[in-house]
Amino acid sequence: MNQSRSQNKSLASLTRSISKDPQEPDYFDIANEGNPEISFDILNTLLFASSLDQLLRDKSTFTLLAPTDQAFGKLPQGKIDYLLQGQHIDCLVSLLSYHIVTTRISSTSLATTSVNTTTIGKEAIAITVQGKWISMHSARGDQLVDASVVGDDIKSANGVIIPINAVVTPMDSKVFQD
Repeated sequence: MNQSRSQNKSLASLTRSISKDPQEPDYFDIANEGNPEISFDILNTLLFASSLDQLLRDKSTFTLLAPTDQAFGKLPQGKIDYLLQGQHIDCLVSLLSYHIVTTRISSTSLATTSVNTTTIGKEAIAITVQGKWISMHSARGDQLVDASVVGDDIKSANGVIIPINAVVTPMDSKVFQD
């Protein structure tokens, strides 16, 4: 995958931009504390390519379910490159929109409960967290993800970033149809 230097923006700068508060902790200092293997380079590239990084800088409240690079590595070979091709930008935006919900959610506050919310793509979903396990279902009952929370929640002024070990994969996504 070819990445230009400008595409490889860190979520640290994105989080600081979201919070507009220089006292907010640095994203990667928190995410890598105790687990230096957590990396979000692919997610950063995809957010930038889709322009959804701009949406996350908005004053609205969001929760970003952030797949690690290892999570993206589980996708079928060639899917990341496919998503980065200009003609597939709609597929990329659709896929990433399932990772961004319009409610501030904390994985610890959901301990063994579920919350109904909406993705930025206006899809009604239910998110359930049990310990470090998170699942998401569509309003139709389709399972969208079953993943582990692999790091502590990262809080910013307008949202929360929850690191997960899987990519949310909607059943009707063109990305996963061969």
